[in-house]
Amino acid sequence: MKKIKYVFCLLIVASIFTAFTINNTSASDLTSVTITKTINRINGKDEKKLDGIIYGLLKIGHETKLSDDKKKELVSEMSAKSLDDLIKKYDKYGALRISIPTDTNGKTIVKNLEPGTYYVTEIKKDNGKWIVDKAGVPLIITAVSNTRLNVNSKSYFPERPEKKDNRRNDKEENNRVSEEKNERENQNNDSKYIIKTGDGVIYTILGSGIILMAFGYRVYKK
Repeated sequence: MKKIKYVFCLLIVASIFTAFTINNTSASDLTSVTITKTINRINGKDEKKLDGIIYGLLKIGHETKLSDDKKKELVSEMSAKSLDDLIKKYDKYGALRISIPTDTNGKTIVKNLEPGTYYVTEIKKDNGKWIVDKAGVPLIITAVSNTRLNVNSKSYFPERPEKKDNRRNDKEENNRVSEEKNERENQNNDSKYIIKTGDGVIYTILGSGIILMAFGYRVYKK
């Protein structure tokens, strides 16, 4: 009887040890990802971190290494489909993981992810169900065993055109108008003193000159 109890106790200890080992092994295979949400222009200026952003993470494969070109290809493919369609297509890899909203530093952490490839996109509630929020830029991440992954999620907006200095433009316009006015006035002033062919003034001057020459000649003769 004692032997049976002894064997039974050994089995219980072995079971507890095995369960503890399995749990530790599984935990070591899991990873976490920290997502930081920033919003900025194309040129990288005016960066701002946003709070209240929720992300959906959907596992789409077991690969832990992908080229940048492959990631871009997957993003393009995923973006063309609805969230419901993606969930149905990749349900064999597990359910959609939903993050807690980003904090005031624009950060949220999703823990206990299995290694593999994940599609990460901003989501929002619409009529009681989750849909993709088109304001965000989706991305593909690869989670590796027992690691902490940090990624940046951004929204890009067109670069704002430079503001024109209206005062400067007005000043330049005023200078141009003033220069044109001065030029016209100078032309008018010059025209007052230039004798043009056909003007009656030239005949008056020539007549006066002839009279003065005749008068001077008579005075000279006397």
